[in-house]
Amino acid sequence: MEYLWPEEEKWLLVALLGLEMVMGIVGNCLVLLVKVMCKGQFCCRYWLPFISLTLSDLGCSLLIISGSLLAMLTGGQRSPWCEVVSLLKFAFISSSIGSLAILCVQRLIGRASTRRALFVVMVAACSASWVTGLVFGSIPVIYAWIKYDGAEMLCAVFWESSYSDMLVYILCAFSVCIFLPFLLIVFCSLLSAIGCGSNSNR
Repeated sequence: MEYLWPEEEKWLLVALLGLEMVMGIVGNCLVLLVKVMCKGQFCCRYWLPFISLTLSDLGCSLLIISGSLLAMLTGGQRSPWCEVVSLLKFAFISSSIGSLAILCVQRLIGRASTRRALFVVMVAACSASWVTGLVFGSIPVIYAWIKYDGAEMLCAVFWESSYSDMLVYILCAFSVCIFLPFLLIVFCSLLSAIGCGSNSNR
């Protein structure tokens, strides 16, 4: 059953989504532009998770928010665009929190994290956050669990059938893609706060 927004609320949401999309695209493009054009004017030792986070936020603005905006204007999202948006949404969320966790680890370790051996590990971790998001994002698409939710203005996993399978999926996805990076962020932040990190950070 399709949710119908009142006309005034619909156009207010369209305006807000449009503003959010423009700000997200312009802001993240400026971040990337400054990083590339002015790289000699400031030092950013931890550029890898920083760029990964910026790209995931830019992708969210370009595809996810614009998809919700078009859904408001056209009355929904249809296959296969609905499935693509859902898959990428999960990839962007996973890469964002993964990038933040890697950034916290690098700040705790300090300059040593930019050396070749550890830097390779950081590259692998950033790549893993993207791949993990794509893998978990593809499972609902494969099992046809994705439907457009008019109230939420996005394509989401519906719990109407295969409840036990979906529950296992949600718990695994949350644990791997969100909970573990979150624990890493909290752990590294606490260690940094009590002064366990590298002295070079100061």
